[in-house]
Amino acid sequence: MTWDLAHGKFVVDEATTSFIDGGVVNYDISNFMPNFIVSVPDKGQCGCGSSFVVPKDYIFGKTV
Repeated sequence: MTWDLAHGKFVVDEATTSFIDGGVVNYDISNFMPNFIVSVPDKGQCGCGSSFVVPKDYIFGKTV
């Protein structure tokens, strides 16, 4: 699935869409660390502690 955003696109593969179904994806640029925040209120926490940060020079699939 692809969503058009103001400054690019957000792309999620089919296998991942079921994990974020019903959730909200926000792009946060506070604290000089751009990252995506995924909130899925009806899902329990996985406890895996995994997260990722988009490198500052690689945003929306383009090297800037």
